[in-house]
Amino acid sequence: MGNDLEKEALSNPSRRRIIEVLGGGGKVSFSQIKKETNISTGAIYYHLTKLQDFIEVDEKRRYRLNKNGERLYGKIVTGYSMQREEASSNLLTSLMMVPLVKNVTRSKTTASMTIIIVLIIETTLSHFTQKGLIFFAPLELYFMDPPLTPLLLSIIPLWLITKLFTLVYVKERFGEIELFAGITLSILPSSIITSITLYNQTLYQIGAIFGMTVSTLLLASVINQTKGITLHTALIYSMIIGYTSFIMEFIKI
Repeated sequence: MGNDLEKEALSNPSRRRIIEVLGGGGKVSFSQIKKETNISTGAIYYHLTKLQDFIEVDEKRRYRLNKNGERLYGKIVTGYSMQREEASSNLLTSLMMVPLVKNVTRSKTTASMTIIIVLIIETTLSHFTQKGLIFFAPLELYFMDPPLTPLLLSIIPLWLITKLFTLVYVKERFGEIELFAGITLSILPSSIITSITLYNQTLYQIGAIFGMTVSTLLLASVINQTKGITLHTALIYSMIIGYTSFIMEFIKI
């Protein structure tokens, strides 16, 4: 077993946690892994695929460590870690509000409730402020009915583009409802902050930038949690979306 594969598994907190659960529980069901790790369904499937050299699964879909996995688990128990990477990851996790996204995407029920709540909030804000969003960029509503703006100009386009990106990257279909819920959640900071600062031009400009930044970080966290894509890769994608939104806002597309 190559050291590179072991380092890749040990440097990822989610994969390390899955190894810990399997190492301490013998044969473990998928639902038990989800309960013990608090990782979304889509991310677990992705990480299990990445850990296929360390685990095996029986006919009842129960998972356990093979010999390579047991050796890897031993390294975790004896304190094998990359402390600098872990500290960096913890800081990034806090900035990107990973705990919040985990709660929103932990099940289809919470995801569905999130979609409903956010759509109600977005529709209400659009109605009273006459502003919507294109991605994360504030938009004056001159040509569209306010209730339709959050869906047609922000949520659905952003979801389709993100879905295409994750499908190409991961090459699997899972966590789609959770992804859609996360997309709706990610546009909320930009919408709320710009609505609050609407009546002061200076604050509005600052609020637009801050809101787009928070939304960008949330989007990266959503991709990480629902599709299992690393935070750094997800952040690169979301920064492209954020930069595009920034251009839309300040050249008034």
